[in-house]
Amino acid sequence: MNIFKRLFNRTANTETLATKNPEINKQLFVEEEAPTALIQEELKESKLKIFLDTNFGPKGFNDGYELRSYEILQAGMKRIKSDFRLIVDQIIAEKNAEIFELKNHIINIDGVSEKLSKQIENRILEIQTVINKIEKEKALSIEDEGMVMVPINNYHDGFVRGTEFYQQEKLFAKSTGLFY
Repeated sequence: MNIFKRLFNRTANTETLATKNPEINKQLFVEEEAPTALIQEELKESKLKIFLDTNFGPKGFNDGYELRSYEILQAGMKRIKSDFRLIVDQIIAEKNAEIFELKNHIINIDGVSEKLSKQIENRILEIQTVINKIEKEKALSIEDEGMVMVPINNYHDGFVRGTEFYQQEKLFAKSTGLFY
């Protein structure tokens, strides 16, 4: 019985010591701050994805039901295209700023590490490839092509459904004779 008592008392003592001394040695960590810059970078890169994943159908439905005008349909689709182009321009500006910072970093480490310089140059090439793809999508949006057509088609389909729903409601209300 003494053996069990000693064993259990020791674990109980170590548990109380651990809970009484929750201080962590800061020298164990390289950085004291949370990696917020990485999280913010991921959020910046997903701005376009968030826009493209947005369902514009309900907005189109409301516009079609309430306004039922071809001009409103065209204005809604132009608004989506302009929002798309604005986001693309913002992303391009952010990517160009990143390239500028990387080029300055190459200048700062000149002669220190050839390997690191090459890795940074590869990153710059990768960013330029992304910029080229995004610029092509921007050009395609002018011609009603490319990835912007997904939200535009959602809006258009919603607009048509809203207009049809309004027409069905109007016809049904007249056929019952309750509303004139």
